[in-house]
Amino acid sequence: MVIETGFRRSAPSTPSPRRWAPSPDTDRRFLSSLSHQTRGLRATWPPLVLLVMALSVAVFVPVWPLRLLAALGVLVLSFDIRARFMDYRRIRVRIARSGALIGAARTQLKSSSTSWCTRRAAIAAAYAEGVGHEAHALVKQWGYRPWHVFPDGAFTTHSPFLRTSFWKRVLGHR
Repeated sequence: MVIETGFRRSAPSTPSPRRWAPSPDTDRRFLSSLSHQTRGLRATWPPLVLLVMALSVAVFVPVWPLRLLAALGVLVLSFDIRARFMDYRRIRVRIARSGALIGAARTQLKSSSTSWCTRRAAIAAAYAEGVGHEAHALVKQWGYRPWHVFPDGAFTTHSPFLRTSFWKRVLGHR
């Protein structure tokens, strides 16, 4: 028994010719554009990771004092992400003006190497300008390694966490 559905079956059509086919040049432009757009993420990924962690604590942990502290952390980290992106742009302009890691660009890299987040932003800016390997070698030469997460002197009596200049820098108020 055949059930009528009311729809007519059309004859199979021939496939239409492709109007646009991506060329290798188009692929390169797309990848270049994607790389350009993700540079900001490369500069700000440390505070972004910490923000996601603080946000998950603020949402999923049932202890309200801990949730309140995590919410405060989310607020501070959102300002920190903005400040690190501004650092990234400033350092990138310095490197572009000097053409290499000399003079003011090298001084800016040195001053940015004292904390993990600013070090990552500075290295990302150097990679964006084509001198990333040199910047990475300089930072390593100065004694910093990937596991140096806390700012210099974080657990001493001269901790940067106790200074207003540190918090101004974190919040983006130079």
